[in-house]
Amino acid sequence: MAPLKEELEKIGRILLEKIPKHLNGKECVLWMKENGKQWKQMEWPGFFFDEFGVKSLIEKYKGEKGPSVGNTIFDYQNDFVCDLKFHSLNDKNNNRNSWAILNDLEAIKRIIADYHGIGFAIGLGTAEYDFDRSFQKWHDALKGSPSDYVQKKRAENANSRLRKQSCEFESIKILFFNSMDDITRGLKEGWIAVFQKGMKNSNDNPRRGKIMINIDRVPKEFIKFEGAKTNS
Repeated sequence: MAPLKEELEKIGRILLEKIPKHLNGKECVLWMKENGKQWKQMEWPGFFFDEFGVKSLIEKYKGEKGPSVGNTIFDYQNDFVCDLKFHSLNDKNNNRNSWAILNDLEAIKRIIADYHGIGFAIGLGTAEYDFDRSFQKWHDALKGSPSDYVQKKRAENANSRLRKQSCEFESIKILFFNSMDDITRGLKEGWIAVFQKGMKNSNDNPRRGKIMINIDRVPKEFIKFEGAKTNS
C-alpha cells in the first residue's frame, strides 16, 4: 500500500498534466458522448473532469473506478478512495463562489467507515456563462427529445438554469478526511455545510443531504496536495 500523501500527490500531478486547461463545452460533451456516460448532464464541467480524470488515472497510474453506496458513485479507488470534483470559483454575476459541492453525506459516512477515510480532488477554475443560450440550444438539440423532467419543468414555467459554455482549469486541491470527526468539526466551525436535504430529484423522490466545503476556509491540515495548472 502506498503512503497516503504519495498517492494523493500522484493523483494531483496526473490530473494537472492530463486534463486540458481550456474546457470547451461542446468539445467536452462530445468527448463524453464518445467515451463516457454523462454527456447529457447540464453540469458538464464536473462530469467531464470526473470521466476524463478517472480514465487518465487508470491509464497513467493504476487503480479502478470507485465504489458505490446505493445510487452514489465515488469516482476513483486505488489504495484509497478519491472523489473527483470541478468547481467554478465565479458565479454568473462574476462574484467569487468559494463553496464547492462534494457528495451525499450518508454515502461519505459509509466510505469513511469501510475504506478508512475519503479524498476529494477538487479542480478549481473560472467559467464563461452561456448568456445567449447558444450552448444550451446546441446541447438540447444533441440530446434530442426532452426528458419527462424537462417537460414537467416547462409545464410549470420554471426558469431554466444558466449553463456554462466553457471553463478554465487553473488549479487543484486534494483534501482527505480520516474520520467523520473531521466532517463534524467542519460543520461546527462553518467551513462545511449541508444542503439539498429535502429537495427533490428529477424523479420527484426527496434528495438526501449533500455536503459542500468552503475552499477558502478549509484548514491546511486537510489539504494533502495543491498545485497550479501550467500546461495547455
